[in-house]
Amino acid sequence: HELDENRVLALAVPESDERKLGSYIAKIKAIISKVV
Repeated sequence: HELDENRVLALAVPESDERKLGSYIAKIKAIISKVV
């Protein structure tokens, strides 16, 4: 049943949220690269 749950979770998360998360991670990486 784990696969079914993962499918439901994947469908439950809109693409827009994934894009926001991606841009958020990109911003963090950019900040870290500036500090280092």
